[in-house]
Amino acid sequence: MSCTPYQPATAAWALACAVLALPAAGYADTHGWRLSSGVDVGTTWLGADGFVDTSPWLAFAGGPIQWGVGAPLRFRVLDGQPADSCHTPGLRCEDWDEPGDFGRLLRYLDWDGWSGDVKVHLGDITGVSLGHGELIYRYYNNLLLDSWQTGAVIDVQRPDWGLSALVGDVMRWDLVGLRAWGRPVPSGYWRRLRFGLQAAMDRAITASTGQQGPTTRSEGPWQVDAPLLATDLSLVAWGDDQRALTLFVSLSGHLPDSLAVHSGMGWHRRGDLAVALQLEGRLLAPLASGGSLYVPGWFGPLYELDSRSLRSDVAGNAALRTAATLGARGSLDVTRARKFRLVMVADWLADRRLDTLVWLQTDAERSLTLHAMLANRWTAQAADQPLRWTGSVMARLRVQGPWYASLSAGRKWRVRQPNETDHSPLYTEAEFRLAVGANWQF
Repeated sequence: MSCTPYQPATAAWALACAVLALPAAGYADTHGWRLSSGVDVGTTWLGADGFVDTSPWLAFAGGPIQWGVGAPLRFRVLDGQPADSCHTPGLRCEDWDEPGDFGRLLRYLDWDGWSGDVKVHLGDITGVSLGHGELIYRYYNNLLLDSWQTGAVIDVQRPDWGLSALVGDVMRWDLVGLRAWGRPVPSGYWRRLRFGLQAAMDRAITASTGQQGPTTRSEGPWQVDAPLLATDLSLVAWGDDQRALTLFVSLSGHLPDSLAVHSGMGWHRRGDLAVALQLEGRLLAPLASGGSLYVPGWFGPLYELDSRSLRSDVAGNAALRTAATLGARGSLDVTRARKFRLVMVADWLADRRLDTLVWLQTDAERSLTLHAMLANRWTAQAADQPLRWTGSVMARLRVQGPWYASLSAGRKWRVRQPNETDHSPLYTEAEFRLAVGANWQF
């Protein structure tokens, strides 16, 4: 990927203008708002390259609106594979060589209005699902190292109907997902019955012929794939405001390649001790006579592990399915009075994956987060791709008051573009990060 020397300087000027302009927007409402600023400093290893990064930021919270701006400036100090276009030491120019990369300046923009019925998020997207997840499950839009995507999520939930929409990148609209549901009978016994429809399209995936698609946006042209359609039928067998049992049957497919049937149950309990349990099974049947390369549920970059949007060796999911297969997923989420949370996910639908998150908070100003994920890609690796089991670990300690501090250390695997000397798209990223800042309440 080419870089031009003026682009990092342009990013720095854009950050300076944003930091100077945004406080003025906060003074429009001088009642009950908070302004925060700080800097994150850390070291990161990306494969054989070593970086020192600093991220100055500014955040505002007031009423239904929250926003944050900043710039992750990553300085290369050790270069395992020197490139003529990037100087060492110096800014990593691949972070700022595409128009969409300037979306990094917006950390987030959240709006929660109309009594909480409507929620809008703009910026980085982490762990977003639509419906039960047969189309888009735990979607993460900024998996690729050298390209930044500014995503958008809109969620509208009313007592008798709901609407959710996801855009992976507002600059390109490569991935778009939509889910709508409603109750045909608004009252009485049959109010327990509700219907839904989901649809999604990803222009990054290849055509149904299974031909290899572009691995970067500059390679194009994009091949518009057949849209994925799904129906979602849910029957609430018993429930009230505190407890509910949901049974669901869903159909999803990648026409004309394959069709999948999902069936499962979910149970949740609200209150000081909140519990959510979900079990799901899936039967996948190829429809094409020669088999199917596509697996429903693999949409765009999922988790922080692999890119499912390309049917090539880069994505590692080019295996041909000629027979029906079964899969299962289970998840448990326990929260205790906002002081403890445990999330566990066992996923055997696509890749074999175990995911655990533990969050502890002694009071409103101190918290500890532990996260671990272990996954196995379901396709065999080539001889030059020995890595099969992969995952991530992370620990973060946060102390907050008039000032705040956050300390984190972790190791994870991400996807990058293969090159002549490194054929594997998976690489190790280790990081150690310290963040400090201050809060002002008005």
